[in-house]
Amino acid sequence: MVMHKCVKTRATVFKMNKLFFYLCLLIISASILYFQPWYGLMDDASLLDVCRSIKAGGVASTFHSFLVSDLSWGMLRPLYFIMINLLYCTTLDHPVALYLLNFLFVMALTLFLIHTLFSLYIKKEKIHFNTLALAFVFTVLFYRFHDLLLHPSLQEKIVLLFGALNLLFFSRKNLIHSNFTYYILGSILLVLGFLSKAQFLIFIPALYFILILNFPIRRGWGNTLKHIWFLFILFLGVFLLKQIASHGSYTQSYGFNHVFENLKKPTSICIFMFSIIGFIFNYKFFYGFQKKERVIYSILPISFFLSFLVVFSPWTISDGYLLSILAPFFGVQLYFIVQVIKKYNEKLYPFLAVSLMLLAVFVTSYRSVRNFSRWGDLGKILFSQELKSHLNQNNFFLIVPCEEGAQSVKKFLKFYSDFDSKKVLQTLPNHNDEGFKDYLFLGDSSLCPYLKTPAQKSLLIPSFSKSFQLYY
Repeated sequence: MVMHKCVKTRATVFKMNKLFFYLCLLIISASILYFQPWYGLMDDASLLDVCRSIKAGGVASTFHSFLVSDLSWGMLRPLYFIMINLLYCTTLDHPVALYLLNFLFVMALTLFLIHTLFSLYIKKEKIHFNTLALAFVFTVLFYRFHDLLLHPSLQEKIVLLFGALNLLFFSRKNLIHSNFTYYILGSILLVLGFLSKAQFLIFIPALYFILILNFPIRRGWGNTLKHIWFLFILFLGVFLLKQIASHGSYTQSYGFNHVFENLKKPTSICIFMFSIIGFIFNYKFFYGFQKKERVIYSILPISFFLSFLVVFSPWTISDGYLLSILAPFFGVQLYFIVQVIKKYNEKLYPFLAVSLMLLAVFVTSYRSVRNFSRWGDLGKILFSQELKSHLNQNNFFLIVPCEEGAQSVKKFLKFYSDFDSKKVLQTLPNHNDEGFKDYLFLGDSSLCPYLKTPAQKSLLIPSFSKSFQLYY
């Protein structure tokens, strides 16, 4: 009787995976449609510039200018140009359509990567949808996952796409055992991975572990050559990225003098501790494997986290959007942890699974509502009668206290209104420190922590107190 009750409870929880999966999707899509978000203040304005340049001067000349600009920054991202075309240029001047298209892309990409990871770990080509749904819900529980939805400009999506394609290719024995497909198609996929962004390096240890499993070196020169070729492509990719970065104005701050400082940060410590816990649970999960395979499969899911620390420690490790690339790996790793707990404590599993899914819904609701309402408020301000009536007066200027934000607002006003871009300033001019009557302030205290508004009142009531407001 007790056994039957446990089986029935597990079946109920298993069916609930779909419910929470669709609920998270509904919350995100409904937030986009309800709040009508405007473009963000990070890279969106510059990417809209690229689309307008394509319409005016053609794809070839714009692509050339894009690459030249990229190289001056210390990066090479030809695939990013394709993403800009697919997302921004197809939805030009329709920001809500951009967010919806990006939402569909992120959802499809996340499910594809999760399915690829499960196929690799569980060694099955067909994964039950309820399993995918639970891992997806655990993925949206990762707080920084939602940055992929809030910022359509993030290149991490391309990295995840080509990382997933490489994982899929190298885990298919019928593909890599053919010398033609391995040396030709495998090389092309690796090169495309490196061209997505330098963050692709977090996939390399996992890919090499898969290579070790499929081609043990001790079994002949053919296998050894495959290892040498893989390492040769890796060396070329790292060398090329390093050479480009060493001459870039943006990437010159990348250096090993930052490593110790970055590894001491709380975010780094949390990632490392989660990796240790993950390995312990993975070792229990892959109980039936041979000793060597068991160790490798226990390391595989956490290799992405440890690689992230290695790749980013010379740059920066903070609680920001860069962490979004870890979200799908977090979801799958948490799935393994929960399954091991279920194996050892049947009674705890339903409570734990449902609690985590409820928490995922809460995180999704909070981030979706706050994020999309913030961009919605920004759009309302830029097209408000209050802003228009003040800026039409010669003695009024608009202060946007963030450098990137000020540049973006200048371009938005240039694209979508007839205001002079010189009317947008980043800081208050020194000659008028005592009188603020001639200035409006566009501020968001959460995105612009250095905002110190001398304003007495808000002209527009925002959705939330820390959202964008227009002060006078």
